[in-house]
Amino acid sequence: MKHDDKNVYFKIETYRPCKDILKEKALVQINMDSDQNSLTGKPTTDGMGEDFLIHIETLEYEDGIFLELWIWEGEGWYYYEELSDYKIGDNLNIFEVKLPLELIGSPKKFNYWIGVGTWLDETQFDYYPNDDPNYYMEYDTTKVILEDALELTVDLPDNITTYIESLLVKG
Repeated sequence: MKHDDKNVYFKIETYRPCKDILKEKALVQINMDSDQNSLTGKPTTDGMGEDFLIHIETLEYEDGIFLELWIWEGEGWYYYEELSDYKIGDNLNIFEVKLPLELIGSPKKFNYWIGVGTWLDETQFDYYPNDDPNYYMEYDTTKVILEDALELTVDLPDNITTYIESLLVKG
């Protein structure tokens, strides 16, 4: 995961084999507790009280991939908004999603868990990160995330004279 001022980006990699995402009716869920209060959202005894749910799915009765944000209100989940910024890797086991933070109340921190499965066999549903349906993690949007820079090696001949301010590297 990473974020900027307006969005959070999820990249989910699963080792579940999938040859045809449409025929196998793949399902990925990103469950979020945006207020970090287990007493609000979806009622649960041991979980986090999910307020929002992102569905990446192929429906049982339709062909096509759908990415939707749902909200828990009162007694159940309700459709909230379609999300259009996503990518599915060529090998069908990598899912990338961009979520505008304003859609979930622009929280500084939120809890989340991820599930991957199929509509064809709902008993085969994997919970991430550790296959425990009551385990969740916290994400902090106030932390600065730095990506690793590419390593740069410059091999200068022994007889070259230069100043560090004037060094030009091409390539």
